[in-house]
Amino acid sequence: MTATIIAVANHKGGVGKTSFAAHLSFRAAELGYRTIAVDLDAQANLSRCFVDIDSVLDASSAADLFLSKTAPAPISTSEPNLSLIPANPGLSDVDGTDLQRLFNARTLLQAYDAEVIIIDTPPQLSTRTISAICSAQLVVCPFQPEKFSLEGLTDILTQIATMRTNINPGLREATLVPNMVANNTPYHHEILTEARKAFGDSINPNQVSRSIEIPKAQEHRRPVWRNDRSRSATEFRAVSDSLLRLAGLHVDDQVTALAEVV
Repeated sequence: MTATIIAVANHKGGVGKTSFAAHLSFRAAELGYRTIAVDLDAQANLSRCFVDIDSVLDASSAADLFLSKTAPAPISTSEPNLSLIPANPGLSDVDGTDLQRLFNARTLLQAYDAEVIIIDTPPQLSTRTISAICSAQLVVCPFQPEKFSLEGLTDILTQIATMRTNINPGLREATLVPNMVANNTPYHHEILTEARKAFGDSINPNQVSRSIEIPKAQEHRRPVWRNDRSRSATEFRAVSDSLLRLAGLHVDDQVTALAEVV
């Protein structure tokens, strides 16, 4: 069975791609899906959400998806059902290779014995990002409700549509998710209203509020909804469930309830 692949992408940095990739991975694993998190960003922030990065320096890395004929072996994490293909500094060299490497990564990703693969990408439209989009069934684009963020969304939506037409016909339309929303700031409400007018149904109805609890949870290698009852925790679980459903996965409401008390 081919895995459901979700890529988290936006060529603007600082919008929360890694937070979304980590929480989608946690949530899919909680729901019982055999899940692999793939870190395509050489900064390795997604890898740090699951393991001590120093402990995996000698492990196979995501660079091998592009540079090897053999798929890198995922490493175990402390989360049941969740393994990781970590990043390393060699990933930066991938972007200087020919586009055939893009298809090499796509072939190897589709060969894994997993049910869900979540891919974190670097903050630019690189070979790595293009490969993730061309491999995925769904692309999730977190964005901050700021003017410059909106201007970049048109570009990435156009690029995703082009890849769907020319390379990956199985790719759904991208979903844009408001992140780091300051709910008491009229400016953010104005920008979100403008975004919904401009992008319509491409804007996910859910959003995630700005909260220090999210990076704190990631430092402790757990999802924010575990042991936390903040607004952002409830929102992040809800948006994770909505995105997994959008990708065609079944989300058990009873498992959702259990996750609140674990």
